[in-house]
Formats: sequence, C-alpha cells, structure tokens
Amino acid sequence: MKSIFPGFYRPSEEEFKQLWRDCIFVFDTNSLLNLFRYPKESRELLMTVLGKVSNRVWIPYQIALEYHLHVQKIIFEQENEYKNRTQEINKKIDGIVNDLRTLRHSNINVDGIINILSASQKQIEENLSSQRDDHPDLFKIKDRLQELISENVGRPYTQEELDEIYVSGETRYSKQIPPGFKDLASKAGRVTYYDDLIFKNEYGDLVFWNQLLEKSTEETVKAIILITDDQKADWWSIINGKTNGPLPDLIQEFKKKSNNKLFYMYQTEQFLRYAGENLGIGSVENVDRAIHEIEEVKRSMDSSAEKIRIGGLRRKNLEQPRFNRRIYFNGKELSDKELKSIRAVGYKMLEEVPEKAEEEAYYNNNLRNIRNNNYYYRIALKVSEDGNLNEITSELLDSLKFYFRLNSLPFDIFEVIKTGEIIEVNVISSEKYSDTILNYIANGFNEYKKDNNHYRILYFSIM
Repeated sequence: MKSIFPGFYRPSEEEFKQLWRDCIFVFDTNSLLNLFRYPKESRELLMTVLGKVSNRVWIPYQIALEYHLHVQKIIFEQENEYKNRTQEINKKIDGIVNDLRTLRHSNINVDGIINILSASQKQIEENLSSQRDDHPDLFKIKDRLQELISENVGRPYTQEELDEIYVSGETRYSKQIPPGFKDLASKAGRVTYYDDLIFKNEYGDLVFWNQLLEKSTEETVKAIILITDDQKADWWSIINGKTNGPLPDLIQEFKKKSNNKLFYMYQTEQFLRYAGENLGIGSVENVDRAIHEIEEVKRSMDSSAEKIRIGGLRRKNLEQPRFNRRIYFNGKELSDKELKSIRAVGYKMLEEVPEKAEEEAYYNNNLRNIRNNNYYYRIALKVSEDGNLNEITSELLDSLKFYFRLNSLPFDIFEVIKTGEIIEVNVISSEKYSDTILNYIANGFNEYKKDNNHYRILYFSIM
C-alpha cells in the first residue's frame, strides 16, 4: 500500500540515508530569517551546516524575494531588542517602586527596599548595554549567508505564470488543498510589487511550492529536503496538538509531479539534529544546546505571534483595497493623515489585547465575519463631545474593552443602523437574552445609552 499512499508513511531507514546523501536542501523564508533571531552559538552551528552543504542548497525565487523584503527589518528589530528590554524592565521596576511608596509603614523601611531596586536596575542596564556592545553585526551574517547561497536561486515566474497559480489557488484554497490556505485570513488582499510583477501575498506559499515542484522534475535532482519554520496545518500533519510529519497531500503531490522522487520536511531544530548525525557537524552536546536555544526562541516568537494575531486580522480588513474608506467623526470626513494616526494607535492596541479576550473575539465571531465579508463591526468608538482628533485617539484606547465585549457576544444579539452621519447599535432579540448580557453591551457606551436598547457611537468601519 505504501506505493499507492506514500504520504501516509515515513521514509524507511534506507530512504532517509538516500535523502541525506543525494538531496538538495531548500530553505523557506522563515528558516532563513530566523537565523538572525537565534543566539550566537546556535546561529554559528547552523551557518557551519550551511557551509558544509552549500553546493546542495537551492532557494526558490519566491523565497529569495520574501527574504530580501524582510531581512533588513528583522536585523533592525534584533538590534532594538536591547533598548526594548531595558525599557520594559525599567517600567516594571518603576511600577514596583511606585507601589512601595504607597505602602509606607512605620515599621517598614521602604526607602531601603527602593534603594536596593534602584541599584539592581542600574546593574541590569549596564549588563544589557554590555551585551549590546558584544552583539554580532547581523549585516555581516547577511553577507555570509549571501556568499553561501550565492547564485543558487530559482528563476522568477512571469506574470502569466503567477496569474495562473493565483487562479488555481482560489480553487485549491476553497477546498483547503495545501499548502498556503492558512495564510488566506491574514494576507488576503495584500500585494507586493517588484520588478514589474504583481505578487499576491496570500499565494506566496503556493508559488514557492510550484517552484519547488518544478525543480524536482530536473534530471539532476534526486531528492529534496525542505527546511521550514512554518508550523501551520497547511504544511504539517497535526494530531491532538502534536506534529506528526509533513502533510500526506504534499508528499503525494510531490511524488506525482517528480516521478516518484524522495521528499521530506524538517523544522530547523530537527534539521540540525539530523545534520549532526548525517553530516558529523559539532558535538552531541553542542547540537543539543543549540536545539534547546532554538526551541526557546520559537516559543517566545509563538507567544508574541499569538498576541498580535487578531490585530493582524483587523489590519487586513481595514486595508482591503476593494473598498473605498470613508470614515466620519461628528459629521466630518477624516483625512488620510487623521486616519493614519488613528489606525496606528488602533493597530498598536489590538496587538496588545489580553489573550482571553482575543480568543473569545476570534472564535465566537470574527472567523465567520471574515469569511462572509460581513464588516458590520470593525472597531467601535464612543462619541466624544467635540471633534478633537486626540480625543478620538483617547476614546479608542478607552473603548478597546468594549470592542471585544461586542465581538464576543452572539451574532444575532445586535445590529448596526446608520442614519445620516449617526451610527447606532440596536440590541435585538432582547427577550432571548438576560438583562445581564444587555448591560454587558451598555457598559461599553457608558453615558451614550439613549433609550431602551439604542446606543449612539462613532462607528469606525469601511463604508
């Protein structure tokens, strides 16, 4: 049965040996960019592995493009980490100091405790400053990576080839055929323009998958190992939260297109482990230490990504190019500059929402809204008494909790009514829900409750 359903079977021990002996190594965008995020020792070990197999490394054009579009941003983010961490630690210590000052007691020497904290704060700042001075020049890492990969990059597709993939992608994604369909919610409608070509971001994975499949048909290519740090379920078989290898669909499609050649996938830490075994790179202790460090970095990245997931969905919806954005405040249409200011604050706040509120908002309503293109309630703001932009921004911060209250409620409990420039929320099916739930909504508007179940708000939406 293995020959008929190869995707459901791991390669045999002999096939793994053949894979590592004969394959070309393909790295995706995430695995390349993450090199700049890893601690020095882990990165150096990975660079050593890359140097060992550099003549067998090949990068699809789509991956090379995405890498170059993002690498400089990643480098600057890493260089700013020391400043950000210093500010974060100082903020927390200052908060503790302020709390202590409010808890003065005749029998407690608060000043002594504050002095200890202040001294520790200074030591932490000096330590982080020293680490920053010793931080490697990541632009030199970028140059080393370029030298290792050199010209081993695939050809760019023509616009006609790209458009053909986009058309097939609509069908594939609607049927959840991997890879790439998991990117639809966060990237739909976004495009990248480069070298007179239009790249639709939601189909980036599908484009590079097609380029990988095309490469597999070359006579000199015997097998392919893909190293990817994409952890989504349109690449991996995930059962009960555990990753069990590449999706069978991907193995099946690869074998069909490549005339039954070998293919397998690793995440970076897995690749490093098996590279140690098959290529004799580094001691077991060094490899294990590097793997542990990589896993720690990824856990930290996963936590940060979870916090901004909903913010990314809101940003995507607000940037849909097929809509004309006309947003009003007290009867006045806001300028592009004003909108940019409000959105900048809105994105920032949406990225920092509590995890519980985020989950409620996502699972109860937003997935359905996005799929149905129902943009009834994007970001709700209370109406401020005058048209001052700063007050709008302030209201956005104050209203964030209400926004997630509104989004976490059942879909049929309210409707939005627009009369002229006045936006109202009308609570419906009141007999179906308790007064507690109705008050739950009302608390979001505070003094702007009108009569019965009507509330006057500024409604931040695409019209």
